[in-house]
Amino acid sequence: MDSTPSIEEPAREEETTLLEVLKSARDGLALPGLGRMALAARTVEKKNVSAQAVSNWISPLVKKAEDEEGGSEITGMLLVWPNCTLIVFEGTFSQLKSIVRSIKSSAGESFFPQAGT
Repeated sequence: MDSTPSIEEPAREEETTLLEVLKSARDGLALPGLGRMALAARTVEKKNVSAQAVSNWISPLVKKAEDEEGGSEITGMLLVWPNCTLIVFEGTFSQLKSIVRSIKSSAGESFFPQAGT
């Protein structure tokens, strides 16, 4: 009887290219159906627009999109400068479309000039 322990050969992994490895890593991290949208707007001259004022305007629109479209929580970033604002949203495509519709219908906000002015 042979007392040598049996050594099993490890299972061989399929050979893959670097591109396949990167695609696989990307697909594993991607969240299906999520997108990003940026809104950049200049603010009305001589108005001291605060981040809080823009946040108070956009928060109900985001909440409405979350409630109507479901899905995960909408995230983003708000940057406010004296003469312009940048808002970045991340959510499902249906949530982003809902935000666009809400922004379009509330275009009368006093700190954003109307189109053509």
